[in-house]
Amino acid sequence: MTLYHYTIGYHLPDIIADGALRPTARHPGSRVSVLWLSSHPRWEPSAVKTIQEHGRDVIIGLERLATRGRGVFRFEVEPAQALLSWPEYVELSAIDPEFAEHLDSSGRQGGADPAQWRACLQPVPREQWRRIEMWQPAQQSWTELV
Repeated sequence: MTLYHYTIGYHLPDIIADGALRPTARHPGSRVSVLWLSSHPRWEPSAVKTIQEHGRDVIIGLERLATRGRGVFRFEVEPAQALLSWPEYVELSAIDPEFAEHLDSSGRQGGADPAQWRACLQPVPREQWRRIEMWQPAQQSWTELV
């Protein structure tokens, strides 16, 4: 299974300098930090961001992230570490079941498939990166960085 970690360009220099993708996401009530990976072949629909616009929260996806986030990038990875499925993560992390259901249903409403989500609890070092790609909005495709 091909796995990707999606991020915005704002984070890219620090990731490259560090040489690892690190588990930093932590849901309220969770006992663990997680690095989210997805097998979605084009774009993980749950990798959206929320911004404030005219005094209200607005969810932005791939196209707006490409301009607001200094580009959108994805790391194709082949982790040697154990990965957790979404149900395994929910059980291990001990997040509130109602919050887990909210994440699941809102992801599905946005076009995501939680069966494609993988949680990694360990860093994924550069040696496990297969490629880094940048989203090209004009071409509607990913281009590998040299």
